[in-house]
Amino acid sequence: MWTEHMHDFVPEDMVTFVLKDQAHKVLFETITHQIPRTIRGAYYVKGGNNVKSLSCIVLDPLKNVIYKKSSASQHIILFDSTVAGEYAFIFGNFGSRNDLVVTMALHTYEENRDEPVEYDLDDDGNRIIRGSNKEETVPEEF
Repeated sequence: MWTEHMHDFVPEDMVTFVLKDQAHKVLFETITHQIPRTIRGAYYVKGGNNVKSLSCIVLDPLKNVIYKKSSASQHIILFDSTVAGEYAFIFGNFGSRNDLVVTMALHTYEENRDEPVEYDLDDDGNRIIRGSNKEETVPEEF
């Protein structure tokens, strides 16, 4: 499955979080595509195995289940966006009896509207963030 769908995967977003035992966590991603598009992602449980696994469900903005996987320590998330709006990624830890460290990576193919950030150093060695809208000096301890 990885070779077929993910061989050129480069995530736009990546997050790592702790998923407590007997708990769930919901992450939200706004997808604004007007035409359906295949969304790709993956998740991984650190040190995952048959005992350290979780369940994952993705809901579209209309609350329809568009992806579901149970009892996996890693898996590819692959679905077609249905409508523009806020998608929910729900991770559940109800069978591992352990707190889990989970990493999720996602690529939605949204156009990047953020301006590029450029860094430089001033004469005192402080890092300067440069952009077309502002210039800001970041203290050395940052």
